[in-house]
Amino acid sequence: EWQVFCRQHEALGTEAVVMECALLFESGFQNQADVSILVTAPADLRLQRVTARDGITPDRARSIMALQMPEEEKMRRADHILYNIRTREELLQAFHALPL
Repeated sequence: EWQVFCRQHEALGTEAVVMECALLFESGFQNQADVSILVTAPADLRLQRVTARDGITPDRARSIMALQMPEEEKMRRADHILYNIRTREELLQAFHALPL
């Protein structure tokens, strides 16, 4: 489905197609992308955000996060890294500044 979606947008003249995939490297889906961008934040901030977003306890969030690939490994694999530590606008500005 992803490849069909990309071909459709390529036929329309779309310059780029962006996919959000939280488990990109764990799933092997990075092989379907030309470029990978890791959006990350310090562990304590990620924990705070996921507990607020999902309404779960910090212990539950930690147990889920422990099953995922370590952030350091994702950083080694990613083509680009964006740090999501400020405002949404600043993150978007950093994204648009990437040499893609």
